Amino acid sequence: MPKGYSAVLASARTAGTARNTFTAAVTLLPDHARCPMTPYDWFEGRVLRVMAAGSISNLVTTQPTFTFEFRLGPTANIVAFTTGANLTSATVHTNVPWWLDILLTVRAVGSGTAANIMGQGLVTSRAFLDAGTGGDLTTLGHASLLAPETAPAVGTGFDSTVVNVADLLVSCSASNVGNAIQLHQYILEDLN
Repeated sequence: MPKGYSAVLASARTAGTARNTFTAAVTLLPDHARCPMTPYDWFEGRVLRVMAAGSISNLVTTQPTFTFEFRLGPTANIVAFTTGANLTSATVHTNVPWWLDILLTVRAVGSGTAANIMGQGLVTSRAFLDAGTGGDLTTLGHASLLAPETAPAVGTGFDSTVVNVADLLVSCSASNVGNAIQLHQYILEDLN
């Protein structure tokens, strides 16, 4: 049921674990920021906002992609939203900032895989490019990428009748110590 005001459901009081040499999706969040949500938290039209920021590094030799995922499920195992793969530029970066802003709207609730969320967002960093193998766009500003850059669609269905853990994960297309990411700030906000 809408409350008529916004509220922070979870936030990161500390930085998340620095991640490198990985390809499979791993959480960006410290444990205390992973938010359990009960069946009473879900209703059609509920709007959530995820804002996250941190630092990112990439090698020029691999020009990796980073994919952010908002997950739900009893063990945060269901991809309710994905940004899709965000391409890094052909310039080496070391601990440059990134910013992620996602708007999520509950479109359906129910058991099994009946519940789903529509999500759209923005990813911003000098490390990211829209496409190609170019270097930084420093004279034109930093790239702000629509996420995902495909037709908007609901994410994977989930069961809203059980407790779901809300988590933010990332994967990288090329495992290397120079392809690294760390979360420094995070909030999960209820906009209803």
